[in-house]
Amino acid sequence: MGHKLKNGYVLDEAEIEARAAEWESDTWEGCLPPIPIGRPRLREEEESVVVTFRLPRSSVEAVEFASERCGLTRSEFYRRGGARAGGRGGDIVGRTAAGGQVYKS
Repeated sequence: MGHKLKNGYVLDEAEIEARAAEWESDTWEGCLPPIPIGRPRLREEEESVVVTFRLPRSSVEAVEFASERCGLTRSEFYRRGGARAGGRGGDIVGRTAAGGQVYKS
């Protein structure tokens, strides 16, 4: 029984052991693709920018409550709110405890 790789190639146990032996003896001559560091880009065509700002604790708590109800991280909730405010659209999917609207982008 083999192990099917993403590209469709099937490795059998003997080949796995042979490759492992090369790796462990430092005789492997293959190459590994570079591993990207950090969070993947939100959009390929656009660079992400880190934004930091202060809010009253009650506002942060309201966002935490609303984002949890929507199944979103706080960051995604802020991104969607910013996109909505910036005219990028979105449907209202609920309301926060404070009566604000929750959007789906």
